[in-house]
Amino acid sequence: ARFDALEIDRLRSPAFAHPVAFEPTALVDFAICEGRTSELTDAPVCGGWVPTTDLSARAALLKALPSRALFQDFCSSLEAKLPHLWLSGTAISVGKDSSTGKFRVHCRMASDQRERAVVAHAVVLATGPVGKWNIPAPFEPHLATSRLIVHTEQLLINKRTLSEEITQRCVSKSARVLVIGGGLSAAQAALAAVRAGHRVTLRSRRPLAARAFDIPSQWLDVRHADRLRFEFLSLPMKRRRDAIRAVTSGGSVPETYKETLVSLAQDSSALVLEVDEEIDRSKICVSCDGKGIVVNGDTFAMVILATGVVVEPSCSSLYHSVGEMFEAPTQDGLPRVDSSLRWLPDENLFVLGANAGLELGPGGGNLIGAMRGARVVSNELHSLMWKHPDGHKVGPARSIFTNKYASLLDGSEAEIDVLVKRLHLSPKAVLMLRKASTHGKAAKGSRGECHVHGVRIAGRALRF
Repeated sequence: ARFDALEIDRLRSPAFAHPVAFEPTALVDFAICEGRTSELTDAPVCGGWVPTTDLSARAALLKALPSRALFQDFCSSLEAKLPHLWLSGTAISVGKDSSTGKFRVHCRMASDQRERAVVAHAVVLATGPVGKWNIPAPFEPHLATSRLIVHTEQLLINKRTLSEEITQRCVSKSARVLVIGGGLSAAQAALAAVRAGHRVTLRSRRPLAARAFDIPSQWLDVRHADRLRFEFLSLPMKRRRDAIRAVTSGGSVPETYKETLVSLAQDSSALVLEVDEEIDRSKICVSCDGKGIVVNGDTFAMVILATGVVVEPSCSSLYHSVGEMFEAPTQDGLPRVDSSLRWLPDENLFVLGANAGLELGPGGGNLIGAMRGARVVSNELHSLMWKHPDGHKVGPARSIFTNKYASLLDGSEAEIDVLVKRLHLSPKAVLMLRKASTHGKAAKGSRGECHVHGVRIAGRALRF
């Protein structure tokens, strides 16, 4: 829906990012099978990057950017194969039946707006970014009262495209349109308004920044990605959201978009690029005839706010209900999930996407983060889907997909509890460990002993 609304004709994520979490080449294979490899375009990344250790000709296509049509057709082909029950509606709240231990998700159906409850053994909150629209303060009072200002998030609510929204709001030809923002949505809005024959001003807080992806390409490079994730997960929880902001701060556009915008601004009067660090102090009012919006003395027929969303799930009734019902922990407004993406210990209630950013890190909300999260959650749900012939549950088959850096504690977790859970210690071992932690604290400089178990080694215990 967002692709259609913003009229994006090509994805920003490379071809190895898609819903088939365990098959990186699935989209490329689909393009080859359908004879549509021409819809895979090289991503302009300076310095080169390596998405895989596979150096085959097919693997080279993994770096390409798929067209919107190719990606949508690929997803439709997957949907046709899946045996799942698809319900279209809005999830309102999550509860739990104490007698059965099952979750009850209350939702409003899209077909008739009636409410119903869906019973489930597990719930995965994969809602996309949830939070408040990022609206510059001076524009906020006018957004609800004036049809002259629109936020790009409204397109999803109104179910209209950028072109349709511009045509409906700008009746006159060659009207002046102001676009606020410096990211891909802002670029799309400016180009759509120019195509509609209007005179456009694209205003951002800083000069347009070019970047192939929504995060630096090193995060998608096998030579650097593990190190970057290690450094991120080494941080205390209270510092992780700031780290995400540091990586993703400010909007950016692919180089091709920037070249198009700059060229258009230089060669014609249809587009003006402006930098205004004081956007949050803009002077705004409605014109005397009510047909225009005056911003810093200039009158525009329409203002498009392409300023994104501030991720804050607690603003959602769905996430709020979970927080209240289960006393689910949060940190800086985000669900404090564990390394298995569970929001609550020992509960099959998971969070994916940007809302799980404290664990998934920068890029948690893009397709790469979605794939990584999907692998973790599907692994955790393995025991619900598969049972041994004798009836007992089968444990996860791919524990490698959980957070390999989970042992990097930030001091806020109970370390013994983590060890007990990770090592599956016996009750006797747990008792000895707790006793040792309270009574057997070694003094600095004292000797320790290393007892080697397994193959018997001649000699005494090693001393260090």
